[in-house]
Amino acid sequence: VCMYVCVYLFVCMFVCMYVCVYLFVCMYVYICLYVCLFVCMYVYICLYVCMCIFVCMYVCMYVYICLYVCLFVCMFVCMYVYICLYVCLSVCI
Repeated sequence: VCMYVCVYLFVCMFVCMYVCVYLFVCMYVYICLYVCLFVCMYVYICLYVCMCIFVCMYVCMYVYICLYVCLFVCMFVCMYVYICLYVCLSVCI
C-alpha cells in the first residue's frame, strides 16, 4: 500500500511539474508575443512619423516651387511693364 501511495505521489508530482513547465512555456510565449507586438507598434509609429515628415517635405517643396514660379511670373510681368513704359516714353519723346 505504501508503495502504491509513493507511486501515486510521484506521478502527481511529475504531472504537477509537467503542468508547471507547460505554464512557464506558455507565459514565456505570451511575453514574447507581447514584446513582438510592442516592437511592431513602435515600428508602425516610426513609419507613420516618417511618412508625415515625407508628406510635409513634399508639401513644402510644392509651396516653394509655387512661390518660385509666382516670383518668376511677377518679375517677368514687371519687366514687360517696364519695357512697355520705356517704349511708350521713347515714342512720346
